[in-house]
Amino acid sequence: ILNIIVKKGEHILYRMACSAKNRPLSDKYKRGLTAETFFVDYDDFNIDDLNLYFVEICARSFGSYKDYIYKNLPRNLKPYEFMFLREPYGRTLSLFSYLQSPQSAHEPSHGVCDSNTFIEHLNSPQLQGSWLIHNLLNVPDPEIITQDHYEQTCNILDDMLVSDISDVDDVIVKIFNECYNLGLDRKSFLNKKITRNLRSNTTKDKLEYPFESLDEETKNHFLNQTKWDYKIYNKYANISQK
Repeated sequence: ILNIIVKKGEHILYRMACSAKNRPLSDKYKRGLTAETFFVDYDDFNIDDLNLYFVEICARSFGSYKDYIYKNLPRNLKPYEFMFLREPYGRTLSLFSYLQSPQSAHEPSHGVCDSNTFIEHLNSPQLQGSWLIHNLLNVPDPEIITQDHYEQTCNILDDMLVSDISDVDDVIVKIFNECYNLGLDRKSFLNKKITRNLRSNTTKDKLEYPFESLDEETKNHFLNQTKWDYKIYNKYANISQK
């Protein structure tokens, strides 16, 4: 199984678990740190080179993956779409902590936050709200999100298996069993090396700021900015348990 990472400039658009239809791969695929990992530029990427098993759609390509990936899939193939959501405050704290840490030094967005502290960030214009709606619908950042945008996003998510990130272990086992008839049980799956690596991918010395510890003005500003994020999260976070 190959791990193909499709990039546009410094940004990752897709990560793919796949096999190659012909080996060796052409020299447009640049080898990464392991024998199975290759990088390819978006403009050089040809889906016909590969047999796809799993595609991770990264944020910058949320609004365009159907125009490229889906249009090139066999007509009799029905993709199994799923998404994990994270509670908005926890996501904001984790993202700020990561981007300010040395662990994100390789990221184009490393250190982009102008604020010196998390509290400053929560009250700054850089606080990101409605990120999923903006990315799924290709809504420009300055545009104000409305009920119509929210409903369009729900129409997309209604066709996916949407779960809270805390359910990731059980949901991934469910997906692999339903898609590939593997008959995996949770214990054996979680012992796989790839799963252990994923679970260890956490920010070291991450910040701790319980929401309850914030002053009222900061709380209100955050909740106002993330109004639509919470509506989506509260609607879908526990759908896998219903």
